[in-house]
Formats: sequence, structure tokens, C-alpha cells
Amino acid sequence: MPEFHLDKKKIKKNFPEIEIPESMGTLSTYNYLDSSIHNLEDTIKNLESIVSQHPSVNEIVYPTIDWMKETRNFMAHNVDELISLKKSELDEYEKSVKDYEKMINNPKVKEPDLQNYFKKMPILVERGLTKLIPKKSFGGEEFPDFIAVLHNGNHVLIEIEKPTDKIYTKRGNPSAKFSHAEQQIRNYLKWANEDKEFLRKRDLPNISAENTKGLVIIGMSENLSPKEKDKLKMHNFSSRSTHEIKTFDEILVENQQVIRSIREATTTKN
Repeated sequence: MPEFHLDKKKIKKNFPEIEIPESMGTLSTYNYLDSSIHNLEDTIKNLESIVSQHPSVNEIVYPTIDWMKETRNFMAHNVDELISLKKSELDEYEKSVKDYEKMINNPKVKEPDLQNYFKKMPILVERGLTKLIPKKSFGGEEFPDFIAVLHNGNHVLIEIEKPTDKIYTKRGNPSAKFSHAEQQIRNYLKWANEDKEFLRKRDLPNISAENTKGLVIIGMSENLSPKEKDKLKMHNFSSRSTHEIKTFDEILVENQQVIRSIREATTTKN
């Protein structure tokens, strides 16, 4: 595999509307561009749905759809030129993902171990992340495990539990651990909205209720029954405006998919 590098000048020239913060590493930028492509695809589908329901707006909307398709195709075909990895970087990332897999499958793993690993490899947690701030930076245990700052200026308050924690009881009700973690996230969101001045003094000047959501990482989806997976999906759908629940193996799969995408892109190109 040949070596590639991040060419920010080329990105800026071809996509002047894309802001690539200097703090973003290669993996974060790849995730950001890949995520942008998927966002374009979702927007195209939504616009096409509008046209199918309201044909009268065809002439107004279709030029926009065509332009977005062109942009999406250009980005998809050139993403490996805009952003890729040196082989050594990709190998290191892949090793970290494998280490993470071993960790979450260890029944004796503890929350601090997971927190330290996410702190070491923040890219595992959230796509498009530019900064991951641990709770120690805020001086106490009553704060979320991490506050993530994303490339688009949004913030994510993250609460980490354990892979061995149950999400549902045998009767199908939310477990005590799950309910407690979710309530903590609600409390943290309330705190973040009410104590903006406190956070602004700690390098989070733009945090607000409008650009902040919560994330609970708990349990393993492989331990959920099909019915429980559907229940969790619906739960996330109903709470999507404020917070999301993710399992540890969901995060694993997301990162494995990123590795596959990069490998396939560079192999196909060469």
C-alpha cells in the first residue's frame, strides 16, 4: 500500500465550505468526510421524497438535487485522494481497535479502564471529534465522563458504563444501571444548559442546549434478543433529540467498518 497524506490545501480548494480544524488528525478527517458523504445522501433522499409528494416543486428542487449528487459523487470518488492514511498509521489504528475488542470482551474489565482507553483513542468514541475533555478537567465526580467537541461545533456529553451491564431485565424492562445512566445524562444536559459560564471558562465557549446532546455507552448488543434490539432502536428514536444509547460492540463495528472502507479505497485505487 502506498503512503498518502492529508492535503488540507486540496480539500480547501475543492470544498471551500468545509472547515478542517488544525486539531483534526487524519482519522478524524477521514471520518468527517465520510460522514459528510452520508449526510448528503440522506439529504438527497429527503428532497426526492418531497418532489415525489409535491411534483409542483420539481423545477425548484431538482437543480439542487443534481448539484448535491454531483458533489456526493465527486467526494466519493476522490475521498482517498483528499484524505487517507500512511500504512503505519492505519496499522496502528487497526491494532487499537483489536485491543479495544479484547477489552470489551473481558468480563473483568472496569469502567476506569474503558475511560482511560477512550481518552487514549478518542476517535473510537465519536465520528468527527476534534476534542475529548475528561471529567477530571472539571474537578469532580458529578460531571460526565467526557465532553466531546465535534467538527461542526456540537457537543456530546458522554457517560460510560460497562460491557457487562445489562440494558434490560428478564421481564424486558430497563435495568437499574441503564435507567440510572440515562438519568445521569439528563442531569448533565440540564447542568450544561444552566452552567454555561462555568463551561465557557473551561474552553467550551459555545456550548448551548441547541448544540449539545448526550451519549450513554453501555452493554453489548450481541447479548440482546431481536426483540430487545428493536426496543432499544425505538428507545433511541424517541430520545434522539436529546441523547442516544450505544453499546460497546456497536462502537467496535463502526470502527471496523472505517478500517475496511480505507483499506478498500486504497486497494481499489492502486
